[in-house]
Amino acid sequence: MEFDLVQNLPPTDWATTAELMEHLRIKSPNTITRMIRDGMPKHRIGRKYLFDLIEVDQWLRASSRWSERNADGGAA
Repeated sequence: MEFDLVQNLPPTDWATTAELMEHLRIKSPNTITRMIRDGMPKHRIGRKYLFDLIEVDQWLRASSRWSERNADGGAA
């Protein structure tokens, strides 16, 4: 019996920086840079970052600094 690990993983929504900014309703790329510096989960592929939207959403909920700002209508 073969077990295919890939089939049993939950689907992941990968996003580029621009897609992440749209998802979070953020207009400034500098905000994303600050969030990355503060430990936001990311995956670097070559020179680009890809973000797992589920991981980022969980990180935002757990991070008091960013969740307080996001509660003000997405202004971070």
